[in-house]
Amino acid sequence: MKNKTNEENISLKWITKKRKDAKNLFLKILTYGLSPGRFAAALTAGFWAGTFPLLGTHTVLGIILAFIFKLNQTAVYLGVWISLPLYIALLLPSLRLGEFITSSNKLNWNIFNDNLILMTKSFDNFSLVITSYGKSVLHIIIGWIFLMFFISLPIFFLSRFIFIKFSNSVFYKNKILSRSNISKTK
Repeated sequence: MKNKTNEENISLKWITKKRKDAKNLFLKILTYGLSPGRFAAALTAGFWAGTFPLLGTHTVLGIILAFIFKLNQTAVYLGVWISLPLYIALLLPSLRLGEFITSSNKLNWNIFNDNLILMTKSFDNFSLVITSYGKSVLHIIIGWIFLMFFISLPIFFLSRFIFIKFSNSVFYKNKILSRSNISKTK
């Protein structure tokens, strides 16, 4: 009985040590050579990519933004993954805002609308369906661009603030980075 408990303690200590090592490695990779401003820019770019209204483009857009602006890809991916739940929450407001900006009629998104069902079953009206939903995608993108101008600045300054607070508390206590390394990157 005692032997089994001792083995469990050893394995638990080993798992805890490996978890801390992995966390420290991730923090080193995430913040390597970054100033708070660059980290905030990478996270904001990831937020832009993660909330882009076209499904399936988030990671590719994050890679492109990281490459163009020479941002830390890990921080951009973190921004993409954090913002993906907001993607769904911003779709309808982006659509309505885009319709308002372009002075268009509101598209009825009722799935059980008889006209919609008839239009999708008929090949004659297929171009009408593509046109109406293509316009809605355009409205979503226009509304998203407008929303991002107002949402990006608070995200940038909040992530910069968090990075400064986090780096002061975690990195210096755990001696992951020396103070001289961070002051060189500012």
